[in-house]
Amino acid sequence: MPSLALAALFGAVQGVTEFLPISSTGHLVLLQELFGLDPAQFGLPFDLFLTLGTLLAATWYLRRDLVVALREPQKRFWLIGTTLVVALIGYFASDLVSTSLRSPAVVGTSLIAVSFYMLLAERLAPGNGPLTGQRAWATGLAQVVAFIPGASRSGVTIATARLLGTERVTAARWSFLASIPVTALAVASQVPKLAEGAILTNPDTLSFYLTGFVVSLVTGYAAIAYLIRLLERVGLEVFVLYRIVLACIVFGTLIL
Repeated sequence: MPSLALAALFGAVQGVTEFLPISSTGHLVLLQELFGLDPAQFGLPFDLFLTLGTLLAATWYLRRDLVVALREPQKRFWLIGTTLVVALIGYFASDLVSTSLRSPAVVGTSLIAVSFYMLLAERLAPGNGPLTGQRAWATGLAQVVAFIPGASRSGVTIATARLLGTERVTAARWSFLASIPVTALAVASQVPKLAEGAILTNPDTLSFYLTGFVVSLVTGYAAIAYLIRLLERVGLEVFVLYRIVLACIVFGTLIL
């Protein structure tokens, strides 16, 4: 059984990378490969607990934004509409996402591809305007690309909003807000599968999962607060170099 320190490491990585535009799923896939963890126990089941931690972090940080969005008919329509479309696509793509796409090669390719998209979005952003219906829908629907490990939900969605002229912080807050119902549905859909197995009946495994959950919750809240403040001063370009270096390491490891 892996140590609780390793669980804390995974939780910290999830918390930081879920909101920074560097891909949480990509990092988790690479870590699971590095430590040789059993995918049946520490693949998607463990990811579920880690994701629940960052989901609660985002919900608490954006609680006021969420209340406002649910009270305003227009924003509520944007939020519910994009959630249903993304959830439907995610439902039919779930098998593909959980099997074929969870590989270092896919992660490396996605890291590079989305890096260029982020760079392009910042360089070609037509302005720093408010959130509109078109921008809200495009940002929310862009979450579909984030099903691919290495893409990064925040990277793709914020870049899409920027490309359409949305101001950075506004883009980030809507990106995170739009992710809450989609992530909640994704977590809920996996609960029956988790309950079918004997994973949670093992005290050691449960302790491992809960440790990752708590750490991802705390670090996730810190990461989302940090990114919001950072985007007030700089753009997404600061994360591009990291993504490309990580992709080179991934491909170098595969070749060697």
